[in-house]
Amino acid sequence: MKEELEEYLRSIGITEKVFLDKIEDICNEVSQMISEEIVDFFVVEYTKKLGEREYESLILVTENYLNGVAEFLSSEYEISFRKKDKEIAKFTIKKKDYDFKEATDKSRLEIEFFFTHSSYVMGGLYKASKQNCDHLFSYFKKYLLPNLSK
Repeated sequence: MKEELEEYLRSIGITEKVFLDKIEDICNEVSQMISEEIVDFFVVEYTKKLGEREYESLILVTENYLNGVAEFLSSEYEISFRKKDKEIAKFTIKKKDYDFKEATDKSRLEIEFFFTHSSYVMGGLYKASKQNCDHLFSYFKKYLLPNLSK
C-alpha cells in the first residue's frame, strides 16, 4: 500500500519527502487507532486560479470506516471517523471538462453528499482537479454510491 499511496501522491503534485513521510505517519496513526489497515485513499484538492493546487484533506478508507484528515499537510490536523453504512441521502455532482472516462489538465470534479440519519445537516464535499478526477470518480463508485440510502 505504501508504494501505491506514494505513487498516487506524486501524481497529484505532493512530492516533497517531508510531506510524504508525514502522510505515511498519519496513515499509521489512523490504522493504529482503529486497528484496521488502510485499503484505499483519496486527497480532496482543487486548483486555484493561477494553477496552484490546494490540498484540503486526506481520506483514508479501511474495511469499516471512511476517515478524514483535515489540514493534513499542516502542523496541526484533525482526524474524523465515519462508519461505512447506507446513510447517504443525496449526491450532487458538478463537473467541468470531464467525461467520467479520462481526465485532462482542464478537468474539475466536485461531489457533494448529505447523510440521512442526523437531526442536523451533515455531509461532505470532495473536490478534484486534473487527473485526480479519475481517482475521485473511482472513489465515488466504490465507497459513496454503495452507501446511498433506499
